[in-house]
Amino acid sequence: MTRELHVLMLEDTPADAELAGRELRKAGIVFTSMRVETRDAFIRALDEFHPDVILSDYNLPNFNGMAALEIVQFSHPEVPVVMVTGALSDIEAVELIHAGAKDYVLKDRLARLAPAVQRALLAEQGARARRMLEARNERLTKFYKAISEVNQAIVRMDEEASLFPLVCRMAVDFGGMKMAWIGQLNEANGVIEPVVSYGEAEYLNGLVISSKEDRPEGRGPSAIAFRENRNVVVNDFKLDDISAPWCARALHYGWGSSGSFPIPRSGKPFAVFTVYHSHASAFDAEMTGVIDEMSRDISFALDSFDRENERKRAEQELHIAATAFDTQEGIVITDRNNRIIRVNRAFTRLTGYSDTEAIGQTPAMLKSGRQDAAFYRSLWETLIRDKYWQGEIWNRRKDGEIYLEWLTITAVIDENEEVTHYVGVFSDITRHREADEKIYQLAFYDPLTMLPNRRLLRDRLQQALGFSARHKSHGAILFIDLDNFKILNDTRGHDVGDLLLVEVAKCLQNCVRSDDTVVRQGGDEFVVLLEDLNEDVQHAAAAARDVGEKILAAINQPFVLQGVEYHSSSSIGISLFCGDGVGLDDLLKYADTAMYQAKTSGRNTLRFFDPAMQTELELRAVMEADLRQALSHQQFELYYQVQVNEHGVMGAEVLLRWQHPRRGLVSPVEFIPLAEETGLIVPIGEWVLQMACTQLKAWQADPLAHQLHLAVNVSARQFRQPDFVTQVLGVLKKVGVDPLKLGLELELTESLMLYDITDSIEKMQALRDVGIRFSLDDFGTGQSSLSYLKRLPLDQIKIDQSFVRGVATDAHDSAIVQTIIGMANNLGLKVIAEGVETEKQRDFLERNGCYAHQGYLFGKPVPIDEFQDSLSRLHR
Repeated sequence: MTRELHVLMLEDTPADAELAGRELRKAGIVFTSMRVETRDAFIRALDEFHPDVILSDYNLPNFNGMAALEIVQFSHPEVPVVMVTGALSDIEAVELIHAGAKDYVLKDRLARLAPAVQRALLAEQGARARRMLEARNERLTKFYKAISEVNQAIVRMDEEASLFPLVCRMAVDFGGMKMAWIGQLNEANGVIEPVVSYGEAEYLNGLVISSKEDRPEGRGPSAIAFRENRNVVVNDFKLDDISAPWCARALHYGWGSSGSFPIPRSGKPFAVFTVYHSHASAFDAEMTGVIDEMSRDISFALDSFDRENERKRAEQELHIAATAFDTQEGIVITDRNNRIIRVNRAFTRLTGYSDTEAIGQTPAMLKSGRQDAAFYRSLWETLIRDKYWQGEIWNRRKDGEIYLEWLTITAVIDENEEVTHYVGVFSDITRHREADEKIYQLAFYDPLTMLPNRRLLRDRLQQALGFSARHKSHGAILFIDLDNFKILNDTRGHDVGDLLLVEVAKCLQNCVRSDDTVVRQGGDEFVVLLEDLNEDVQHAAAAARDVGEKILAAINQPFVLQGVEYHSSSSIGISLFCGDGVGLDDLLKYADTAMYQAKTSGRNTLRFFDPAMQTELELRAVMEADLRQALSHQQFELYYQVQVNEHGVMGAEVLLRWQHPRRGLVSPVEFIPLAEETGLIVPIGEWVLQMACTQLKAWQADPLAHQLHLAVNVSARQFRQPDFVTQVLGVLKKVGVDPLKLGLELELTESLMLYDITDSIEKMQALRDVGIRFSLDDFGTGQSSLSYLKRLPLDQIKIDQSFVRGVATDAHDSAIVQTIIGMANNLGLKVIAEGVETEKQRDFLERNGCYAHQGYLFGKPVPIDEFQDSLSRLHR
């Protein structure tokens, strides 16, 4: 480290502070220190000394390290705290780390102090960088949402007055800005005056911004952006000269940076859009681009309003030919027989035909061929009846280019109500249509897969429900969720996950009819809307099932993603409808509920909605909420089931039980899958491991139990954590035990290890090297194979109880068990059988070389006190 650090020492012994400083200097750390002893002095030093790191004693006369931590976490959470104390229990150490301390060092081991400080500072630097990146991404995400909201509003907006307030509000509410305002030029005094603002607008009180460059008030960001039609960004009010006259005002209101963006109208300066952010450097290139896009959208909307207003004015002034011919829109006048008698310059510019070429012809000279005879017949019927027609028409220019125009035709009548002429006014709206289509695409389609999004789904589903009610025909909603998609994202990245989503979208479109709707609901969820299946519910259900099974088969194929083959599957929930009064939201919820049922049924399958499912789902939601509190409320308890061999008790398997305050003892079959699915199994599993290690440590001092081992089940979710090895080693260190003397055995299932066998071997070997043993649980129920079994660093195989149950009565089971025992012996592995309930089963196992057993014949799972009592009775 080369920068001088500010080290704040909370220490009541000067000599100890001096020793700590000496250790830091010995490590080459350059620092300035301040020592305080009391709470008030500590609080003042936080604000005045601006420490980079805090070294705090744990016990002081009227203050302690835990209280200091609470103050730091509340007021200066970015400053790392390292505890330097004379003595600290394991429990106190855990509490300190949980309270926010980065590390702790005992005073008799001060050689650890400098590395601990350096680690703490590096960790805080990384955390600060992550916070800055997360804040930036959040700002961009919010602004993209703001742009989307503005674009959608523009599509619906029919009056200009609503535009500016909406934009300012979106910039603050969604874009993370502190304040936004739009100013326009007051030509009477040359001042750019705020017309709309949102947020902390007191900043604008008394603010003067001139449009003239020769005035000091005209040289700031907003004036330059307005006058020169370019974006002006001030990324630090303290450092940027352009903002100097307004620096004090900005700092008073807490602005760190600002951006000013011109809003031209019809290519000329019209307004300026200025936004302020509390942080410096908030306007990087991407953020500036996002807000620039918003300002361009505003200009586009203003120009659209102008075009619409111009068109309306032209309609009103068609009777004044000379004035009408000055417009930028094309004008063509025909006689009563539809022969062109006059065109304006805009006509020539838009069509390419000169007045000489056009006069004497009919407007049919511009026909593109895109609209049929029925279209023109309807046009003339309306024009003859109403003396007026307005609409879109595709025409062809002289050079052959086809364009879309907005055309208004008005019949000119004389005093006898007879038509004398027709006047057509038109404008080229090709780009307008393209822009509208782009906005529509953004609002109603998923940009990744180009499928309709949930907003468009609701519209189409509403129409489908109406059709179903009128025609008494059943339809169906298929809710599709990709299995294990999160694992793909986590292991190979979101770009590869996106590739799979695109491929799945193509598969779904190939599986349905052209008039069915395929929607990306969000994430890895898709919805298929099937309409007009059949009037008979059984036939409709069969048709929906056929489509569902076709989708399952299509997705359950290998996809090549960036050159690597990936096998996917999906779970599908189906809900039928027939205009029976079921609401749109309920219908989607039913399909979602059925999809969840498919997940719990093993995935890669489909299920139809059953009302009982919804009740089950609601009960599951209640259980999940309770489960999230169970660990912190100390509702879990470990039960111990004895394991024996020919010499007697050799250990036990720890089994988790949940003592629910209202429901009593909850079966693991109910809550373990839920914990696995929600991710709660990770902290729960760590707690189980810590409790088991604590029990083993207690047994080491017990002459009756010091030779016993404990087997702990490890879940798939827990084992697949990248830092699983670190977690286990951390638990051992926290408990303070030597794994070589501990007798800890981790039980893993076949499917868990097969998921990524290379990763499994690396983790198992790392833990085996420190003395932890591994047992292969439920052997024989998965994809058992010698090819992987001989590669895994196992110590023991556990024969699944489904085979043990029938060894005395079923020849197949007995043959399987004999094979497993023989294979284990050949591989040099121990073998234990679970679920041993009868003496016949035990005798068979021992005759065939399996002497280690677990089951109700020897003891059921019991709390630790009962287990200890049983041990004592056995040794009397």
